[in-house]
Amino acid sequence: MIRVNGRALRAALAVACFAAGVFFVLVALDARAWGTRIAADDLRFRHQALGGTLWQRSDLAPFGAARSLLGIDDDLLYRRGLRAFRIGRPREPLFEQAVTTQRIRAQIALEKYSDRSHDDFRKAQAENLIGILGFAAATQDAGQRATFLNDAVARFKRAMLLEPGTEDAYYNLELALDQLKESAEQQAGSGKRVGGTGGAGLRDPGHGY
Repeated sequence: MIRVNGRALRAALAVACFAAGVFFVLVALDARAWGTRIAADDLRFRHQALGGTLWQRSDLAPFGAARSLLGIDDDLLYRRGLRAFRIGRPREPLFEQAVTTQRIRAQIALEKYSDRSHDDFRKAQAENLIGILGFAAATQDAGQRATFLNDAVARFKRAMLLEPGTEDAYYNLELALDQLKESAEQQAGSGKRVGGTGGAGLRDPGHGY
C-alpha cells in the first residue's frame, strides 16, 4: 500500500488552491481590461480608424481564458476584419502590395467570422463586405474577373438571405450582375459606386457593430 504523507498532501493542496486563486484573479483582471479596451478602441475607431493598434492586448491569464469566458473572440474578429477592410479601401483602384495585404486580411477575418458567428445581422454585413472585396479583386485581375464577380454575386445573395432588409446587398448584387453581362474586354470601373448607399462598409467608422 502506498502511504501518503499528510503534511505533503496538505502542502500540495495549499499550493494548488493558491495557484487557482491567482488564476481566477488574473482572469477577472483580464475580463475587466477587455471591457475597457473594447469600449475605448471602438471610440478610437470612429474617429481614427487607421491609426494605432486596436482591440489588442496581452492577457495576464493563459489560454485566452478571459476572452473565452466573455465570448468575445468573434466580436474581436469582426472588428479587426472591418478595420482591415477600411485600410484596404477596396472601393478605390489601388494596387499597392500593402493595400492588397490588408484586403486579404479583411477577407480572411470576415470569412472566419461568417463561418463561426450566429449573429445573422453581422454575418450579412460580413458577406456584403466580402462581396465588395470581390469587386476589388476583379479590378486587379482581369483574367479572373468573371470568377471574382460570380463569387461576389454569391456573397451578396447570401447576405440577402441572412438579412433581407439590407439595401447594400441588393444594390451590389444588381451591380455585379450588370458587370457580368458586360463585355469581357471592358475595363473595371464603370463609374458606379461599389458598396451601396450606406452599408456597414461605407458608413462612418464604427457603424455596423
